[in-house]
Amino acid sequence: MPKINNSIVFSENSKAAIDAILASPDFTHNDWSRAELESVRVEIRNFYRAEQRANCVYCNGAISLQSALGAPIEHIASKAKYPHYIFEPLNLCVACPDCNEIKRDREVLDPVVIDTAPKNYPKNTRRYRIVHPHYDVYEDHIEHVGIFYWAKTKKGSYTIYICGLDRYVRIFHMGQGSLDELKSISDRHRFHEG
Repeated sequence: MPKINNSIVFSENSKAAIDAILASPDFTHNDWSRAELESVRVEIRNFYRAEQRANCVYCNGAISLQSALGAPIEHIASKAKYPHYIFEPLNLCVACPDCNEIKRDREVLDPVVIDTAPKNYPKNTRRYRIVHPHYDVYEDHIEHVGIFYWAKTKKGSYTIYICGLDRYVRIFHMGQGSLDELKSISDRHRFHEG
């Protein structure tokens, strides 16, 4: 199953706030931060925190249950590049601060989709270069053990790249020795369970 099985259904108050912002003739992605949308952002964050069981959709790491900074709202297709998807429930989730910061405005849509600039949010998983948390089964694309991530598919590889999931290995120069130690710990744990 995908990491997200249900997408948010906005409350009437949120719908009204969203409609008011979108009605502005000079609406841009920068309006996302406006005070009038504070309650909308809270609603989105709280919904996806629960739906994702407080896990980042990209690295599987924990996200904050209290701090907004520890659980930033993630626009899967960038709100700067695709402002018309800014409130699309299938384009929303929460991510850990690192994945959110590293991914930023990097392109997730397939180049064919970009060229056709669809008005409606693409609902076909083949239209995305990354593992989409609403559509794709994460484990079909990425193997994850501790701080290590292995791509099983092209989508998995691009997701690891775009979110910097190999950041611990790169920054701390963890290599095969760390992997061997992790496997040894895992094997010992399994042996003691039996």
